Amino acid sequence: MVHDCWVLYMWDMVAREIHVFDPLAGPRGPSSERKQSLQFVASRLHDALFHCLHEYFAGWPKQKDSWSTIYPKIVDTLYRRPDSGPIVLHLVCYYDGERLKFPITKNNLEKTRCDALHEVMKLRENRSPLPGDVLWDALAPSQFNFGEFLNEEQA
Repeated sequence: MVHDCWVLYMWDMVAREIHVFDPLAGPRGPSSERKQSLQFVASRLHDALFHCLHEYFAGWPKQKDSWSTIYPKIVDTLYRRPDSGPIVLHLVCYYDGERLKFPITKNNLEKTRCDALHEVMKLRENRSPLPGDVLWDALAPSQFNFGEFLNEEQA
């Protein structure tokens, strides 16, 4: 997280590029002030990544200098801070290294939110305190809700 929102950093080891996806940058991309902040984080992460590669993985690139940082345009409209998490999750799921398979839209973000909730609810030994109706809708969406199902069973 960078100060106020989630940001995705991706390393293209072949092209020697760091892709920085800032969900709050809007259609124009991040401002120069924002780029400085994002670049600071990218630099720290880059150093840590190459320290890890050098320490634990033989055969991976060892040269950490001369990498470029790019800021791909990912959204056509401005989004709010609470949307940055689902946008990053959408990017992780649908960015193939060159383009998005599905664009970031309000409808796609809502689907990403629901899919993420669904996956979390399916985790083994999930002991969610959510009410039964919400849990049932997330795990098995259908034409009836959990409460109706229980009422039919009790009758």
